[in-house]
This record gives sequence, structure tokens and C-alpha cells, in this order.
Amino acid sequence: MWLELTENPNAASFFDLPPSLQDVEIFTIKIGRDGPTVELAIALNEYPSSPPLRWRTYGANAVVMTLQVTDLEHIELQGWSTTNKVEIRITRQDEARLELVAEGGDFKMRAIFGFLRIAGFSPYHLPGPLDVR
Repeated sequence: MWLELTENPNAASFFDLPPSLQDVEIFTIKIGRDGPTVELAIALNEYPSSPPLRWRTYGANAVVMTLQVTDLEHIELQGWSTTNKVEIRITRQDEARLELVAEGGDFKMRAIFGFLRIAGFSPYHLPGPLDVR
């Protein structure tokens, strides 16, 4: 399970089950030289079963999770568009290295790195067909 590979699995404690990384959308990718790091903002398909009260106050019904990989050793990116629906797989390569592969449509990303953490969650309101806000 991908959550067990993170440095801070309790960050997702308001979900009953670990959020799925199947058919998610990558909103942003940030690559930084310090670390070096990569941050992925990922729109999840699930909404937490026990969201923080302030999220309910905002009327949030969707959430973006930011994953941060550090000690980046290698990264490959191919394709990018306004909609980047992907399946993300995170696996252990060896004792010191993890691999993240995100694939979908014309987009593909592969990264080899040392550490994975959940950098945060951002709630938002996703309008539906009957939403009149």
C-alpha cells in the first residue's frame, strides 16, 4: 500500500481507507533543486469520511493532496495537457530508493527518489450538475 511508504502516513488519518491513486488528476508538478524535490498536487476521487470542520464550513466536497518526494535521483516527464488523468504507482526499488510512476493519456512521469511524504491537503468545491452556487 502506497501510504505505508510515506514518512507521515498519519497525515491521511481523516480518510477511512488510504486514498486511491487510480484515475486521479495531477494539477501541478513543482521541481525544486533543494533536496532535490518534486511536489505533485493530485485531485483525489475520494472525499474524507471525517473532514476537518473548517472544510465543511467552506462547503468543500473535493480535495487535492500534495505529495512530496525528496532526495530525487532521477525524473522523466513526457507530455502535459490541461487534463492529466493518471494512475499512480509507488513502489520500493530497494532499501534506500522508491519509484513513482504516473501514466495516463499522453502523460507519463517516472521518478526515483529516497523519501515520500504527504505535504498537505487542500479542500475545494467541485460544482456538480445541480449545484447552483
